[in-house]
Amino acid sequence: MAATNARDIYASILKEGWDAVLLNHRPSGEQAANDPTVGQFLAEVSAKAGLRNRTFRNYSNCFRTIIAEIFKIQGEGSKFDYRGNGHLQWRTKVDAV
Repeated sequence: MAATNARDIYASILKEGWDAVLLNHRPSGEQAANDPTVGQFLAEVSAKAGLRNRTFRNYSNCFRTIIAEIFKIQGEGSKFDYRGNGHLQWRTKVDAV
C-alpha cells in the first residue's frame, strides 16, 4: 500500500511538478499545526535515537541537504562557511521548515 502511494506521488511529481503535488498532499489544519519543524525533529531524534554523535551529525547534514533542495533554500558557498555565519544562517533556514 505505501509503495503504491509513493509510486503515485512520484508519478504526479513528474507529471505536474512539486508545487501542484504539495498542494494536494500537504497536511492542513490541526494536523499541520502538530507537525514539527526540521530542527525540532532532529533534536528529538538526537535525544532518543542513541546514535553516536558523528553518525547523527552525518545523517542530519544529509537530511538538511535534502530538505534544502526540496524547498529551494539556497546555500551555495555560504553553506560551507563554518568560520563565519554562512553555515549557521543556512542551517537556521532549513531547521525552520
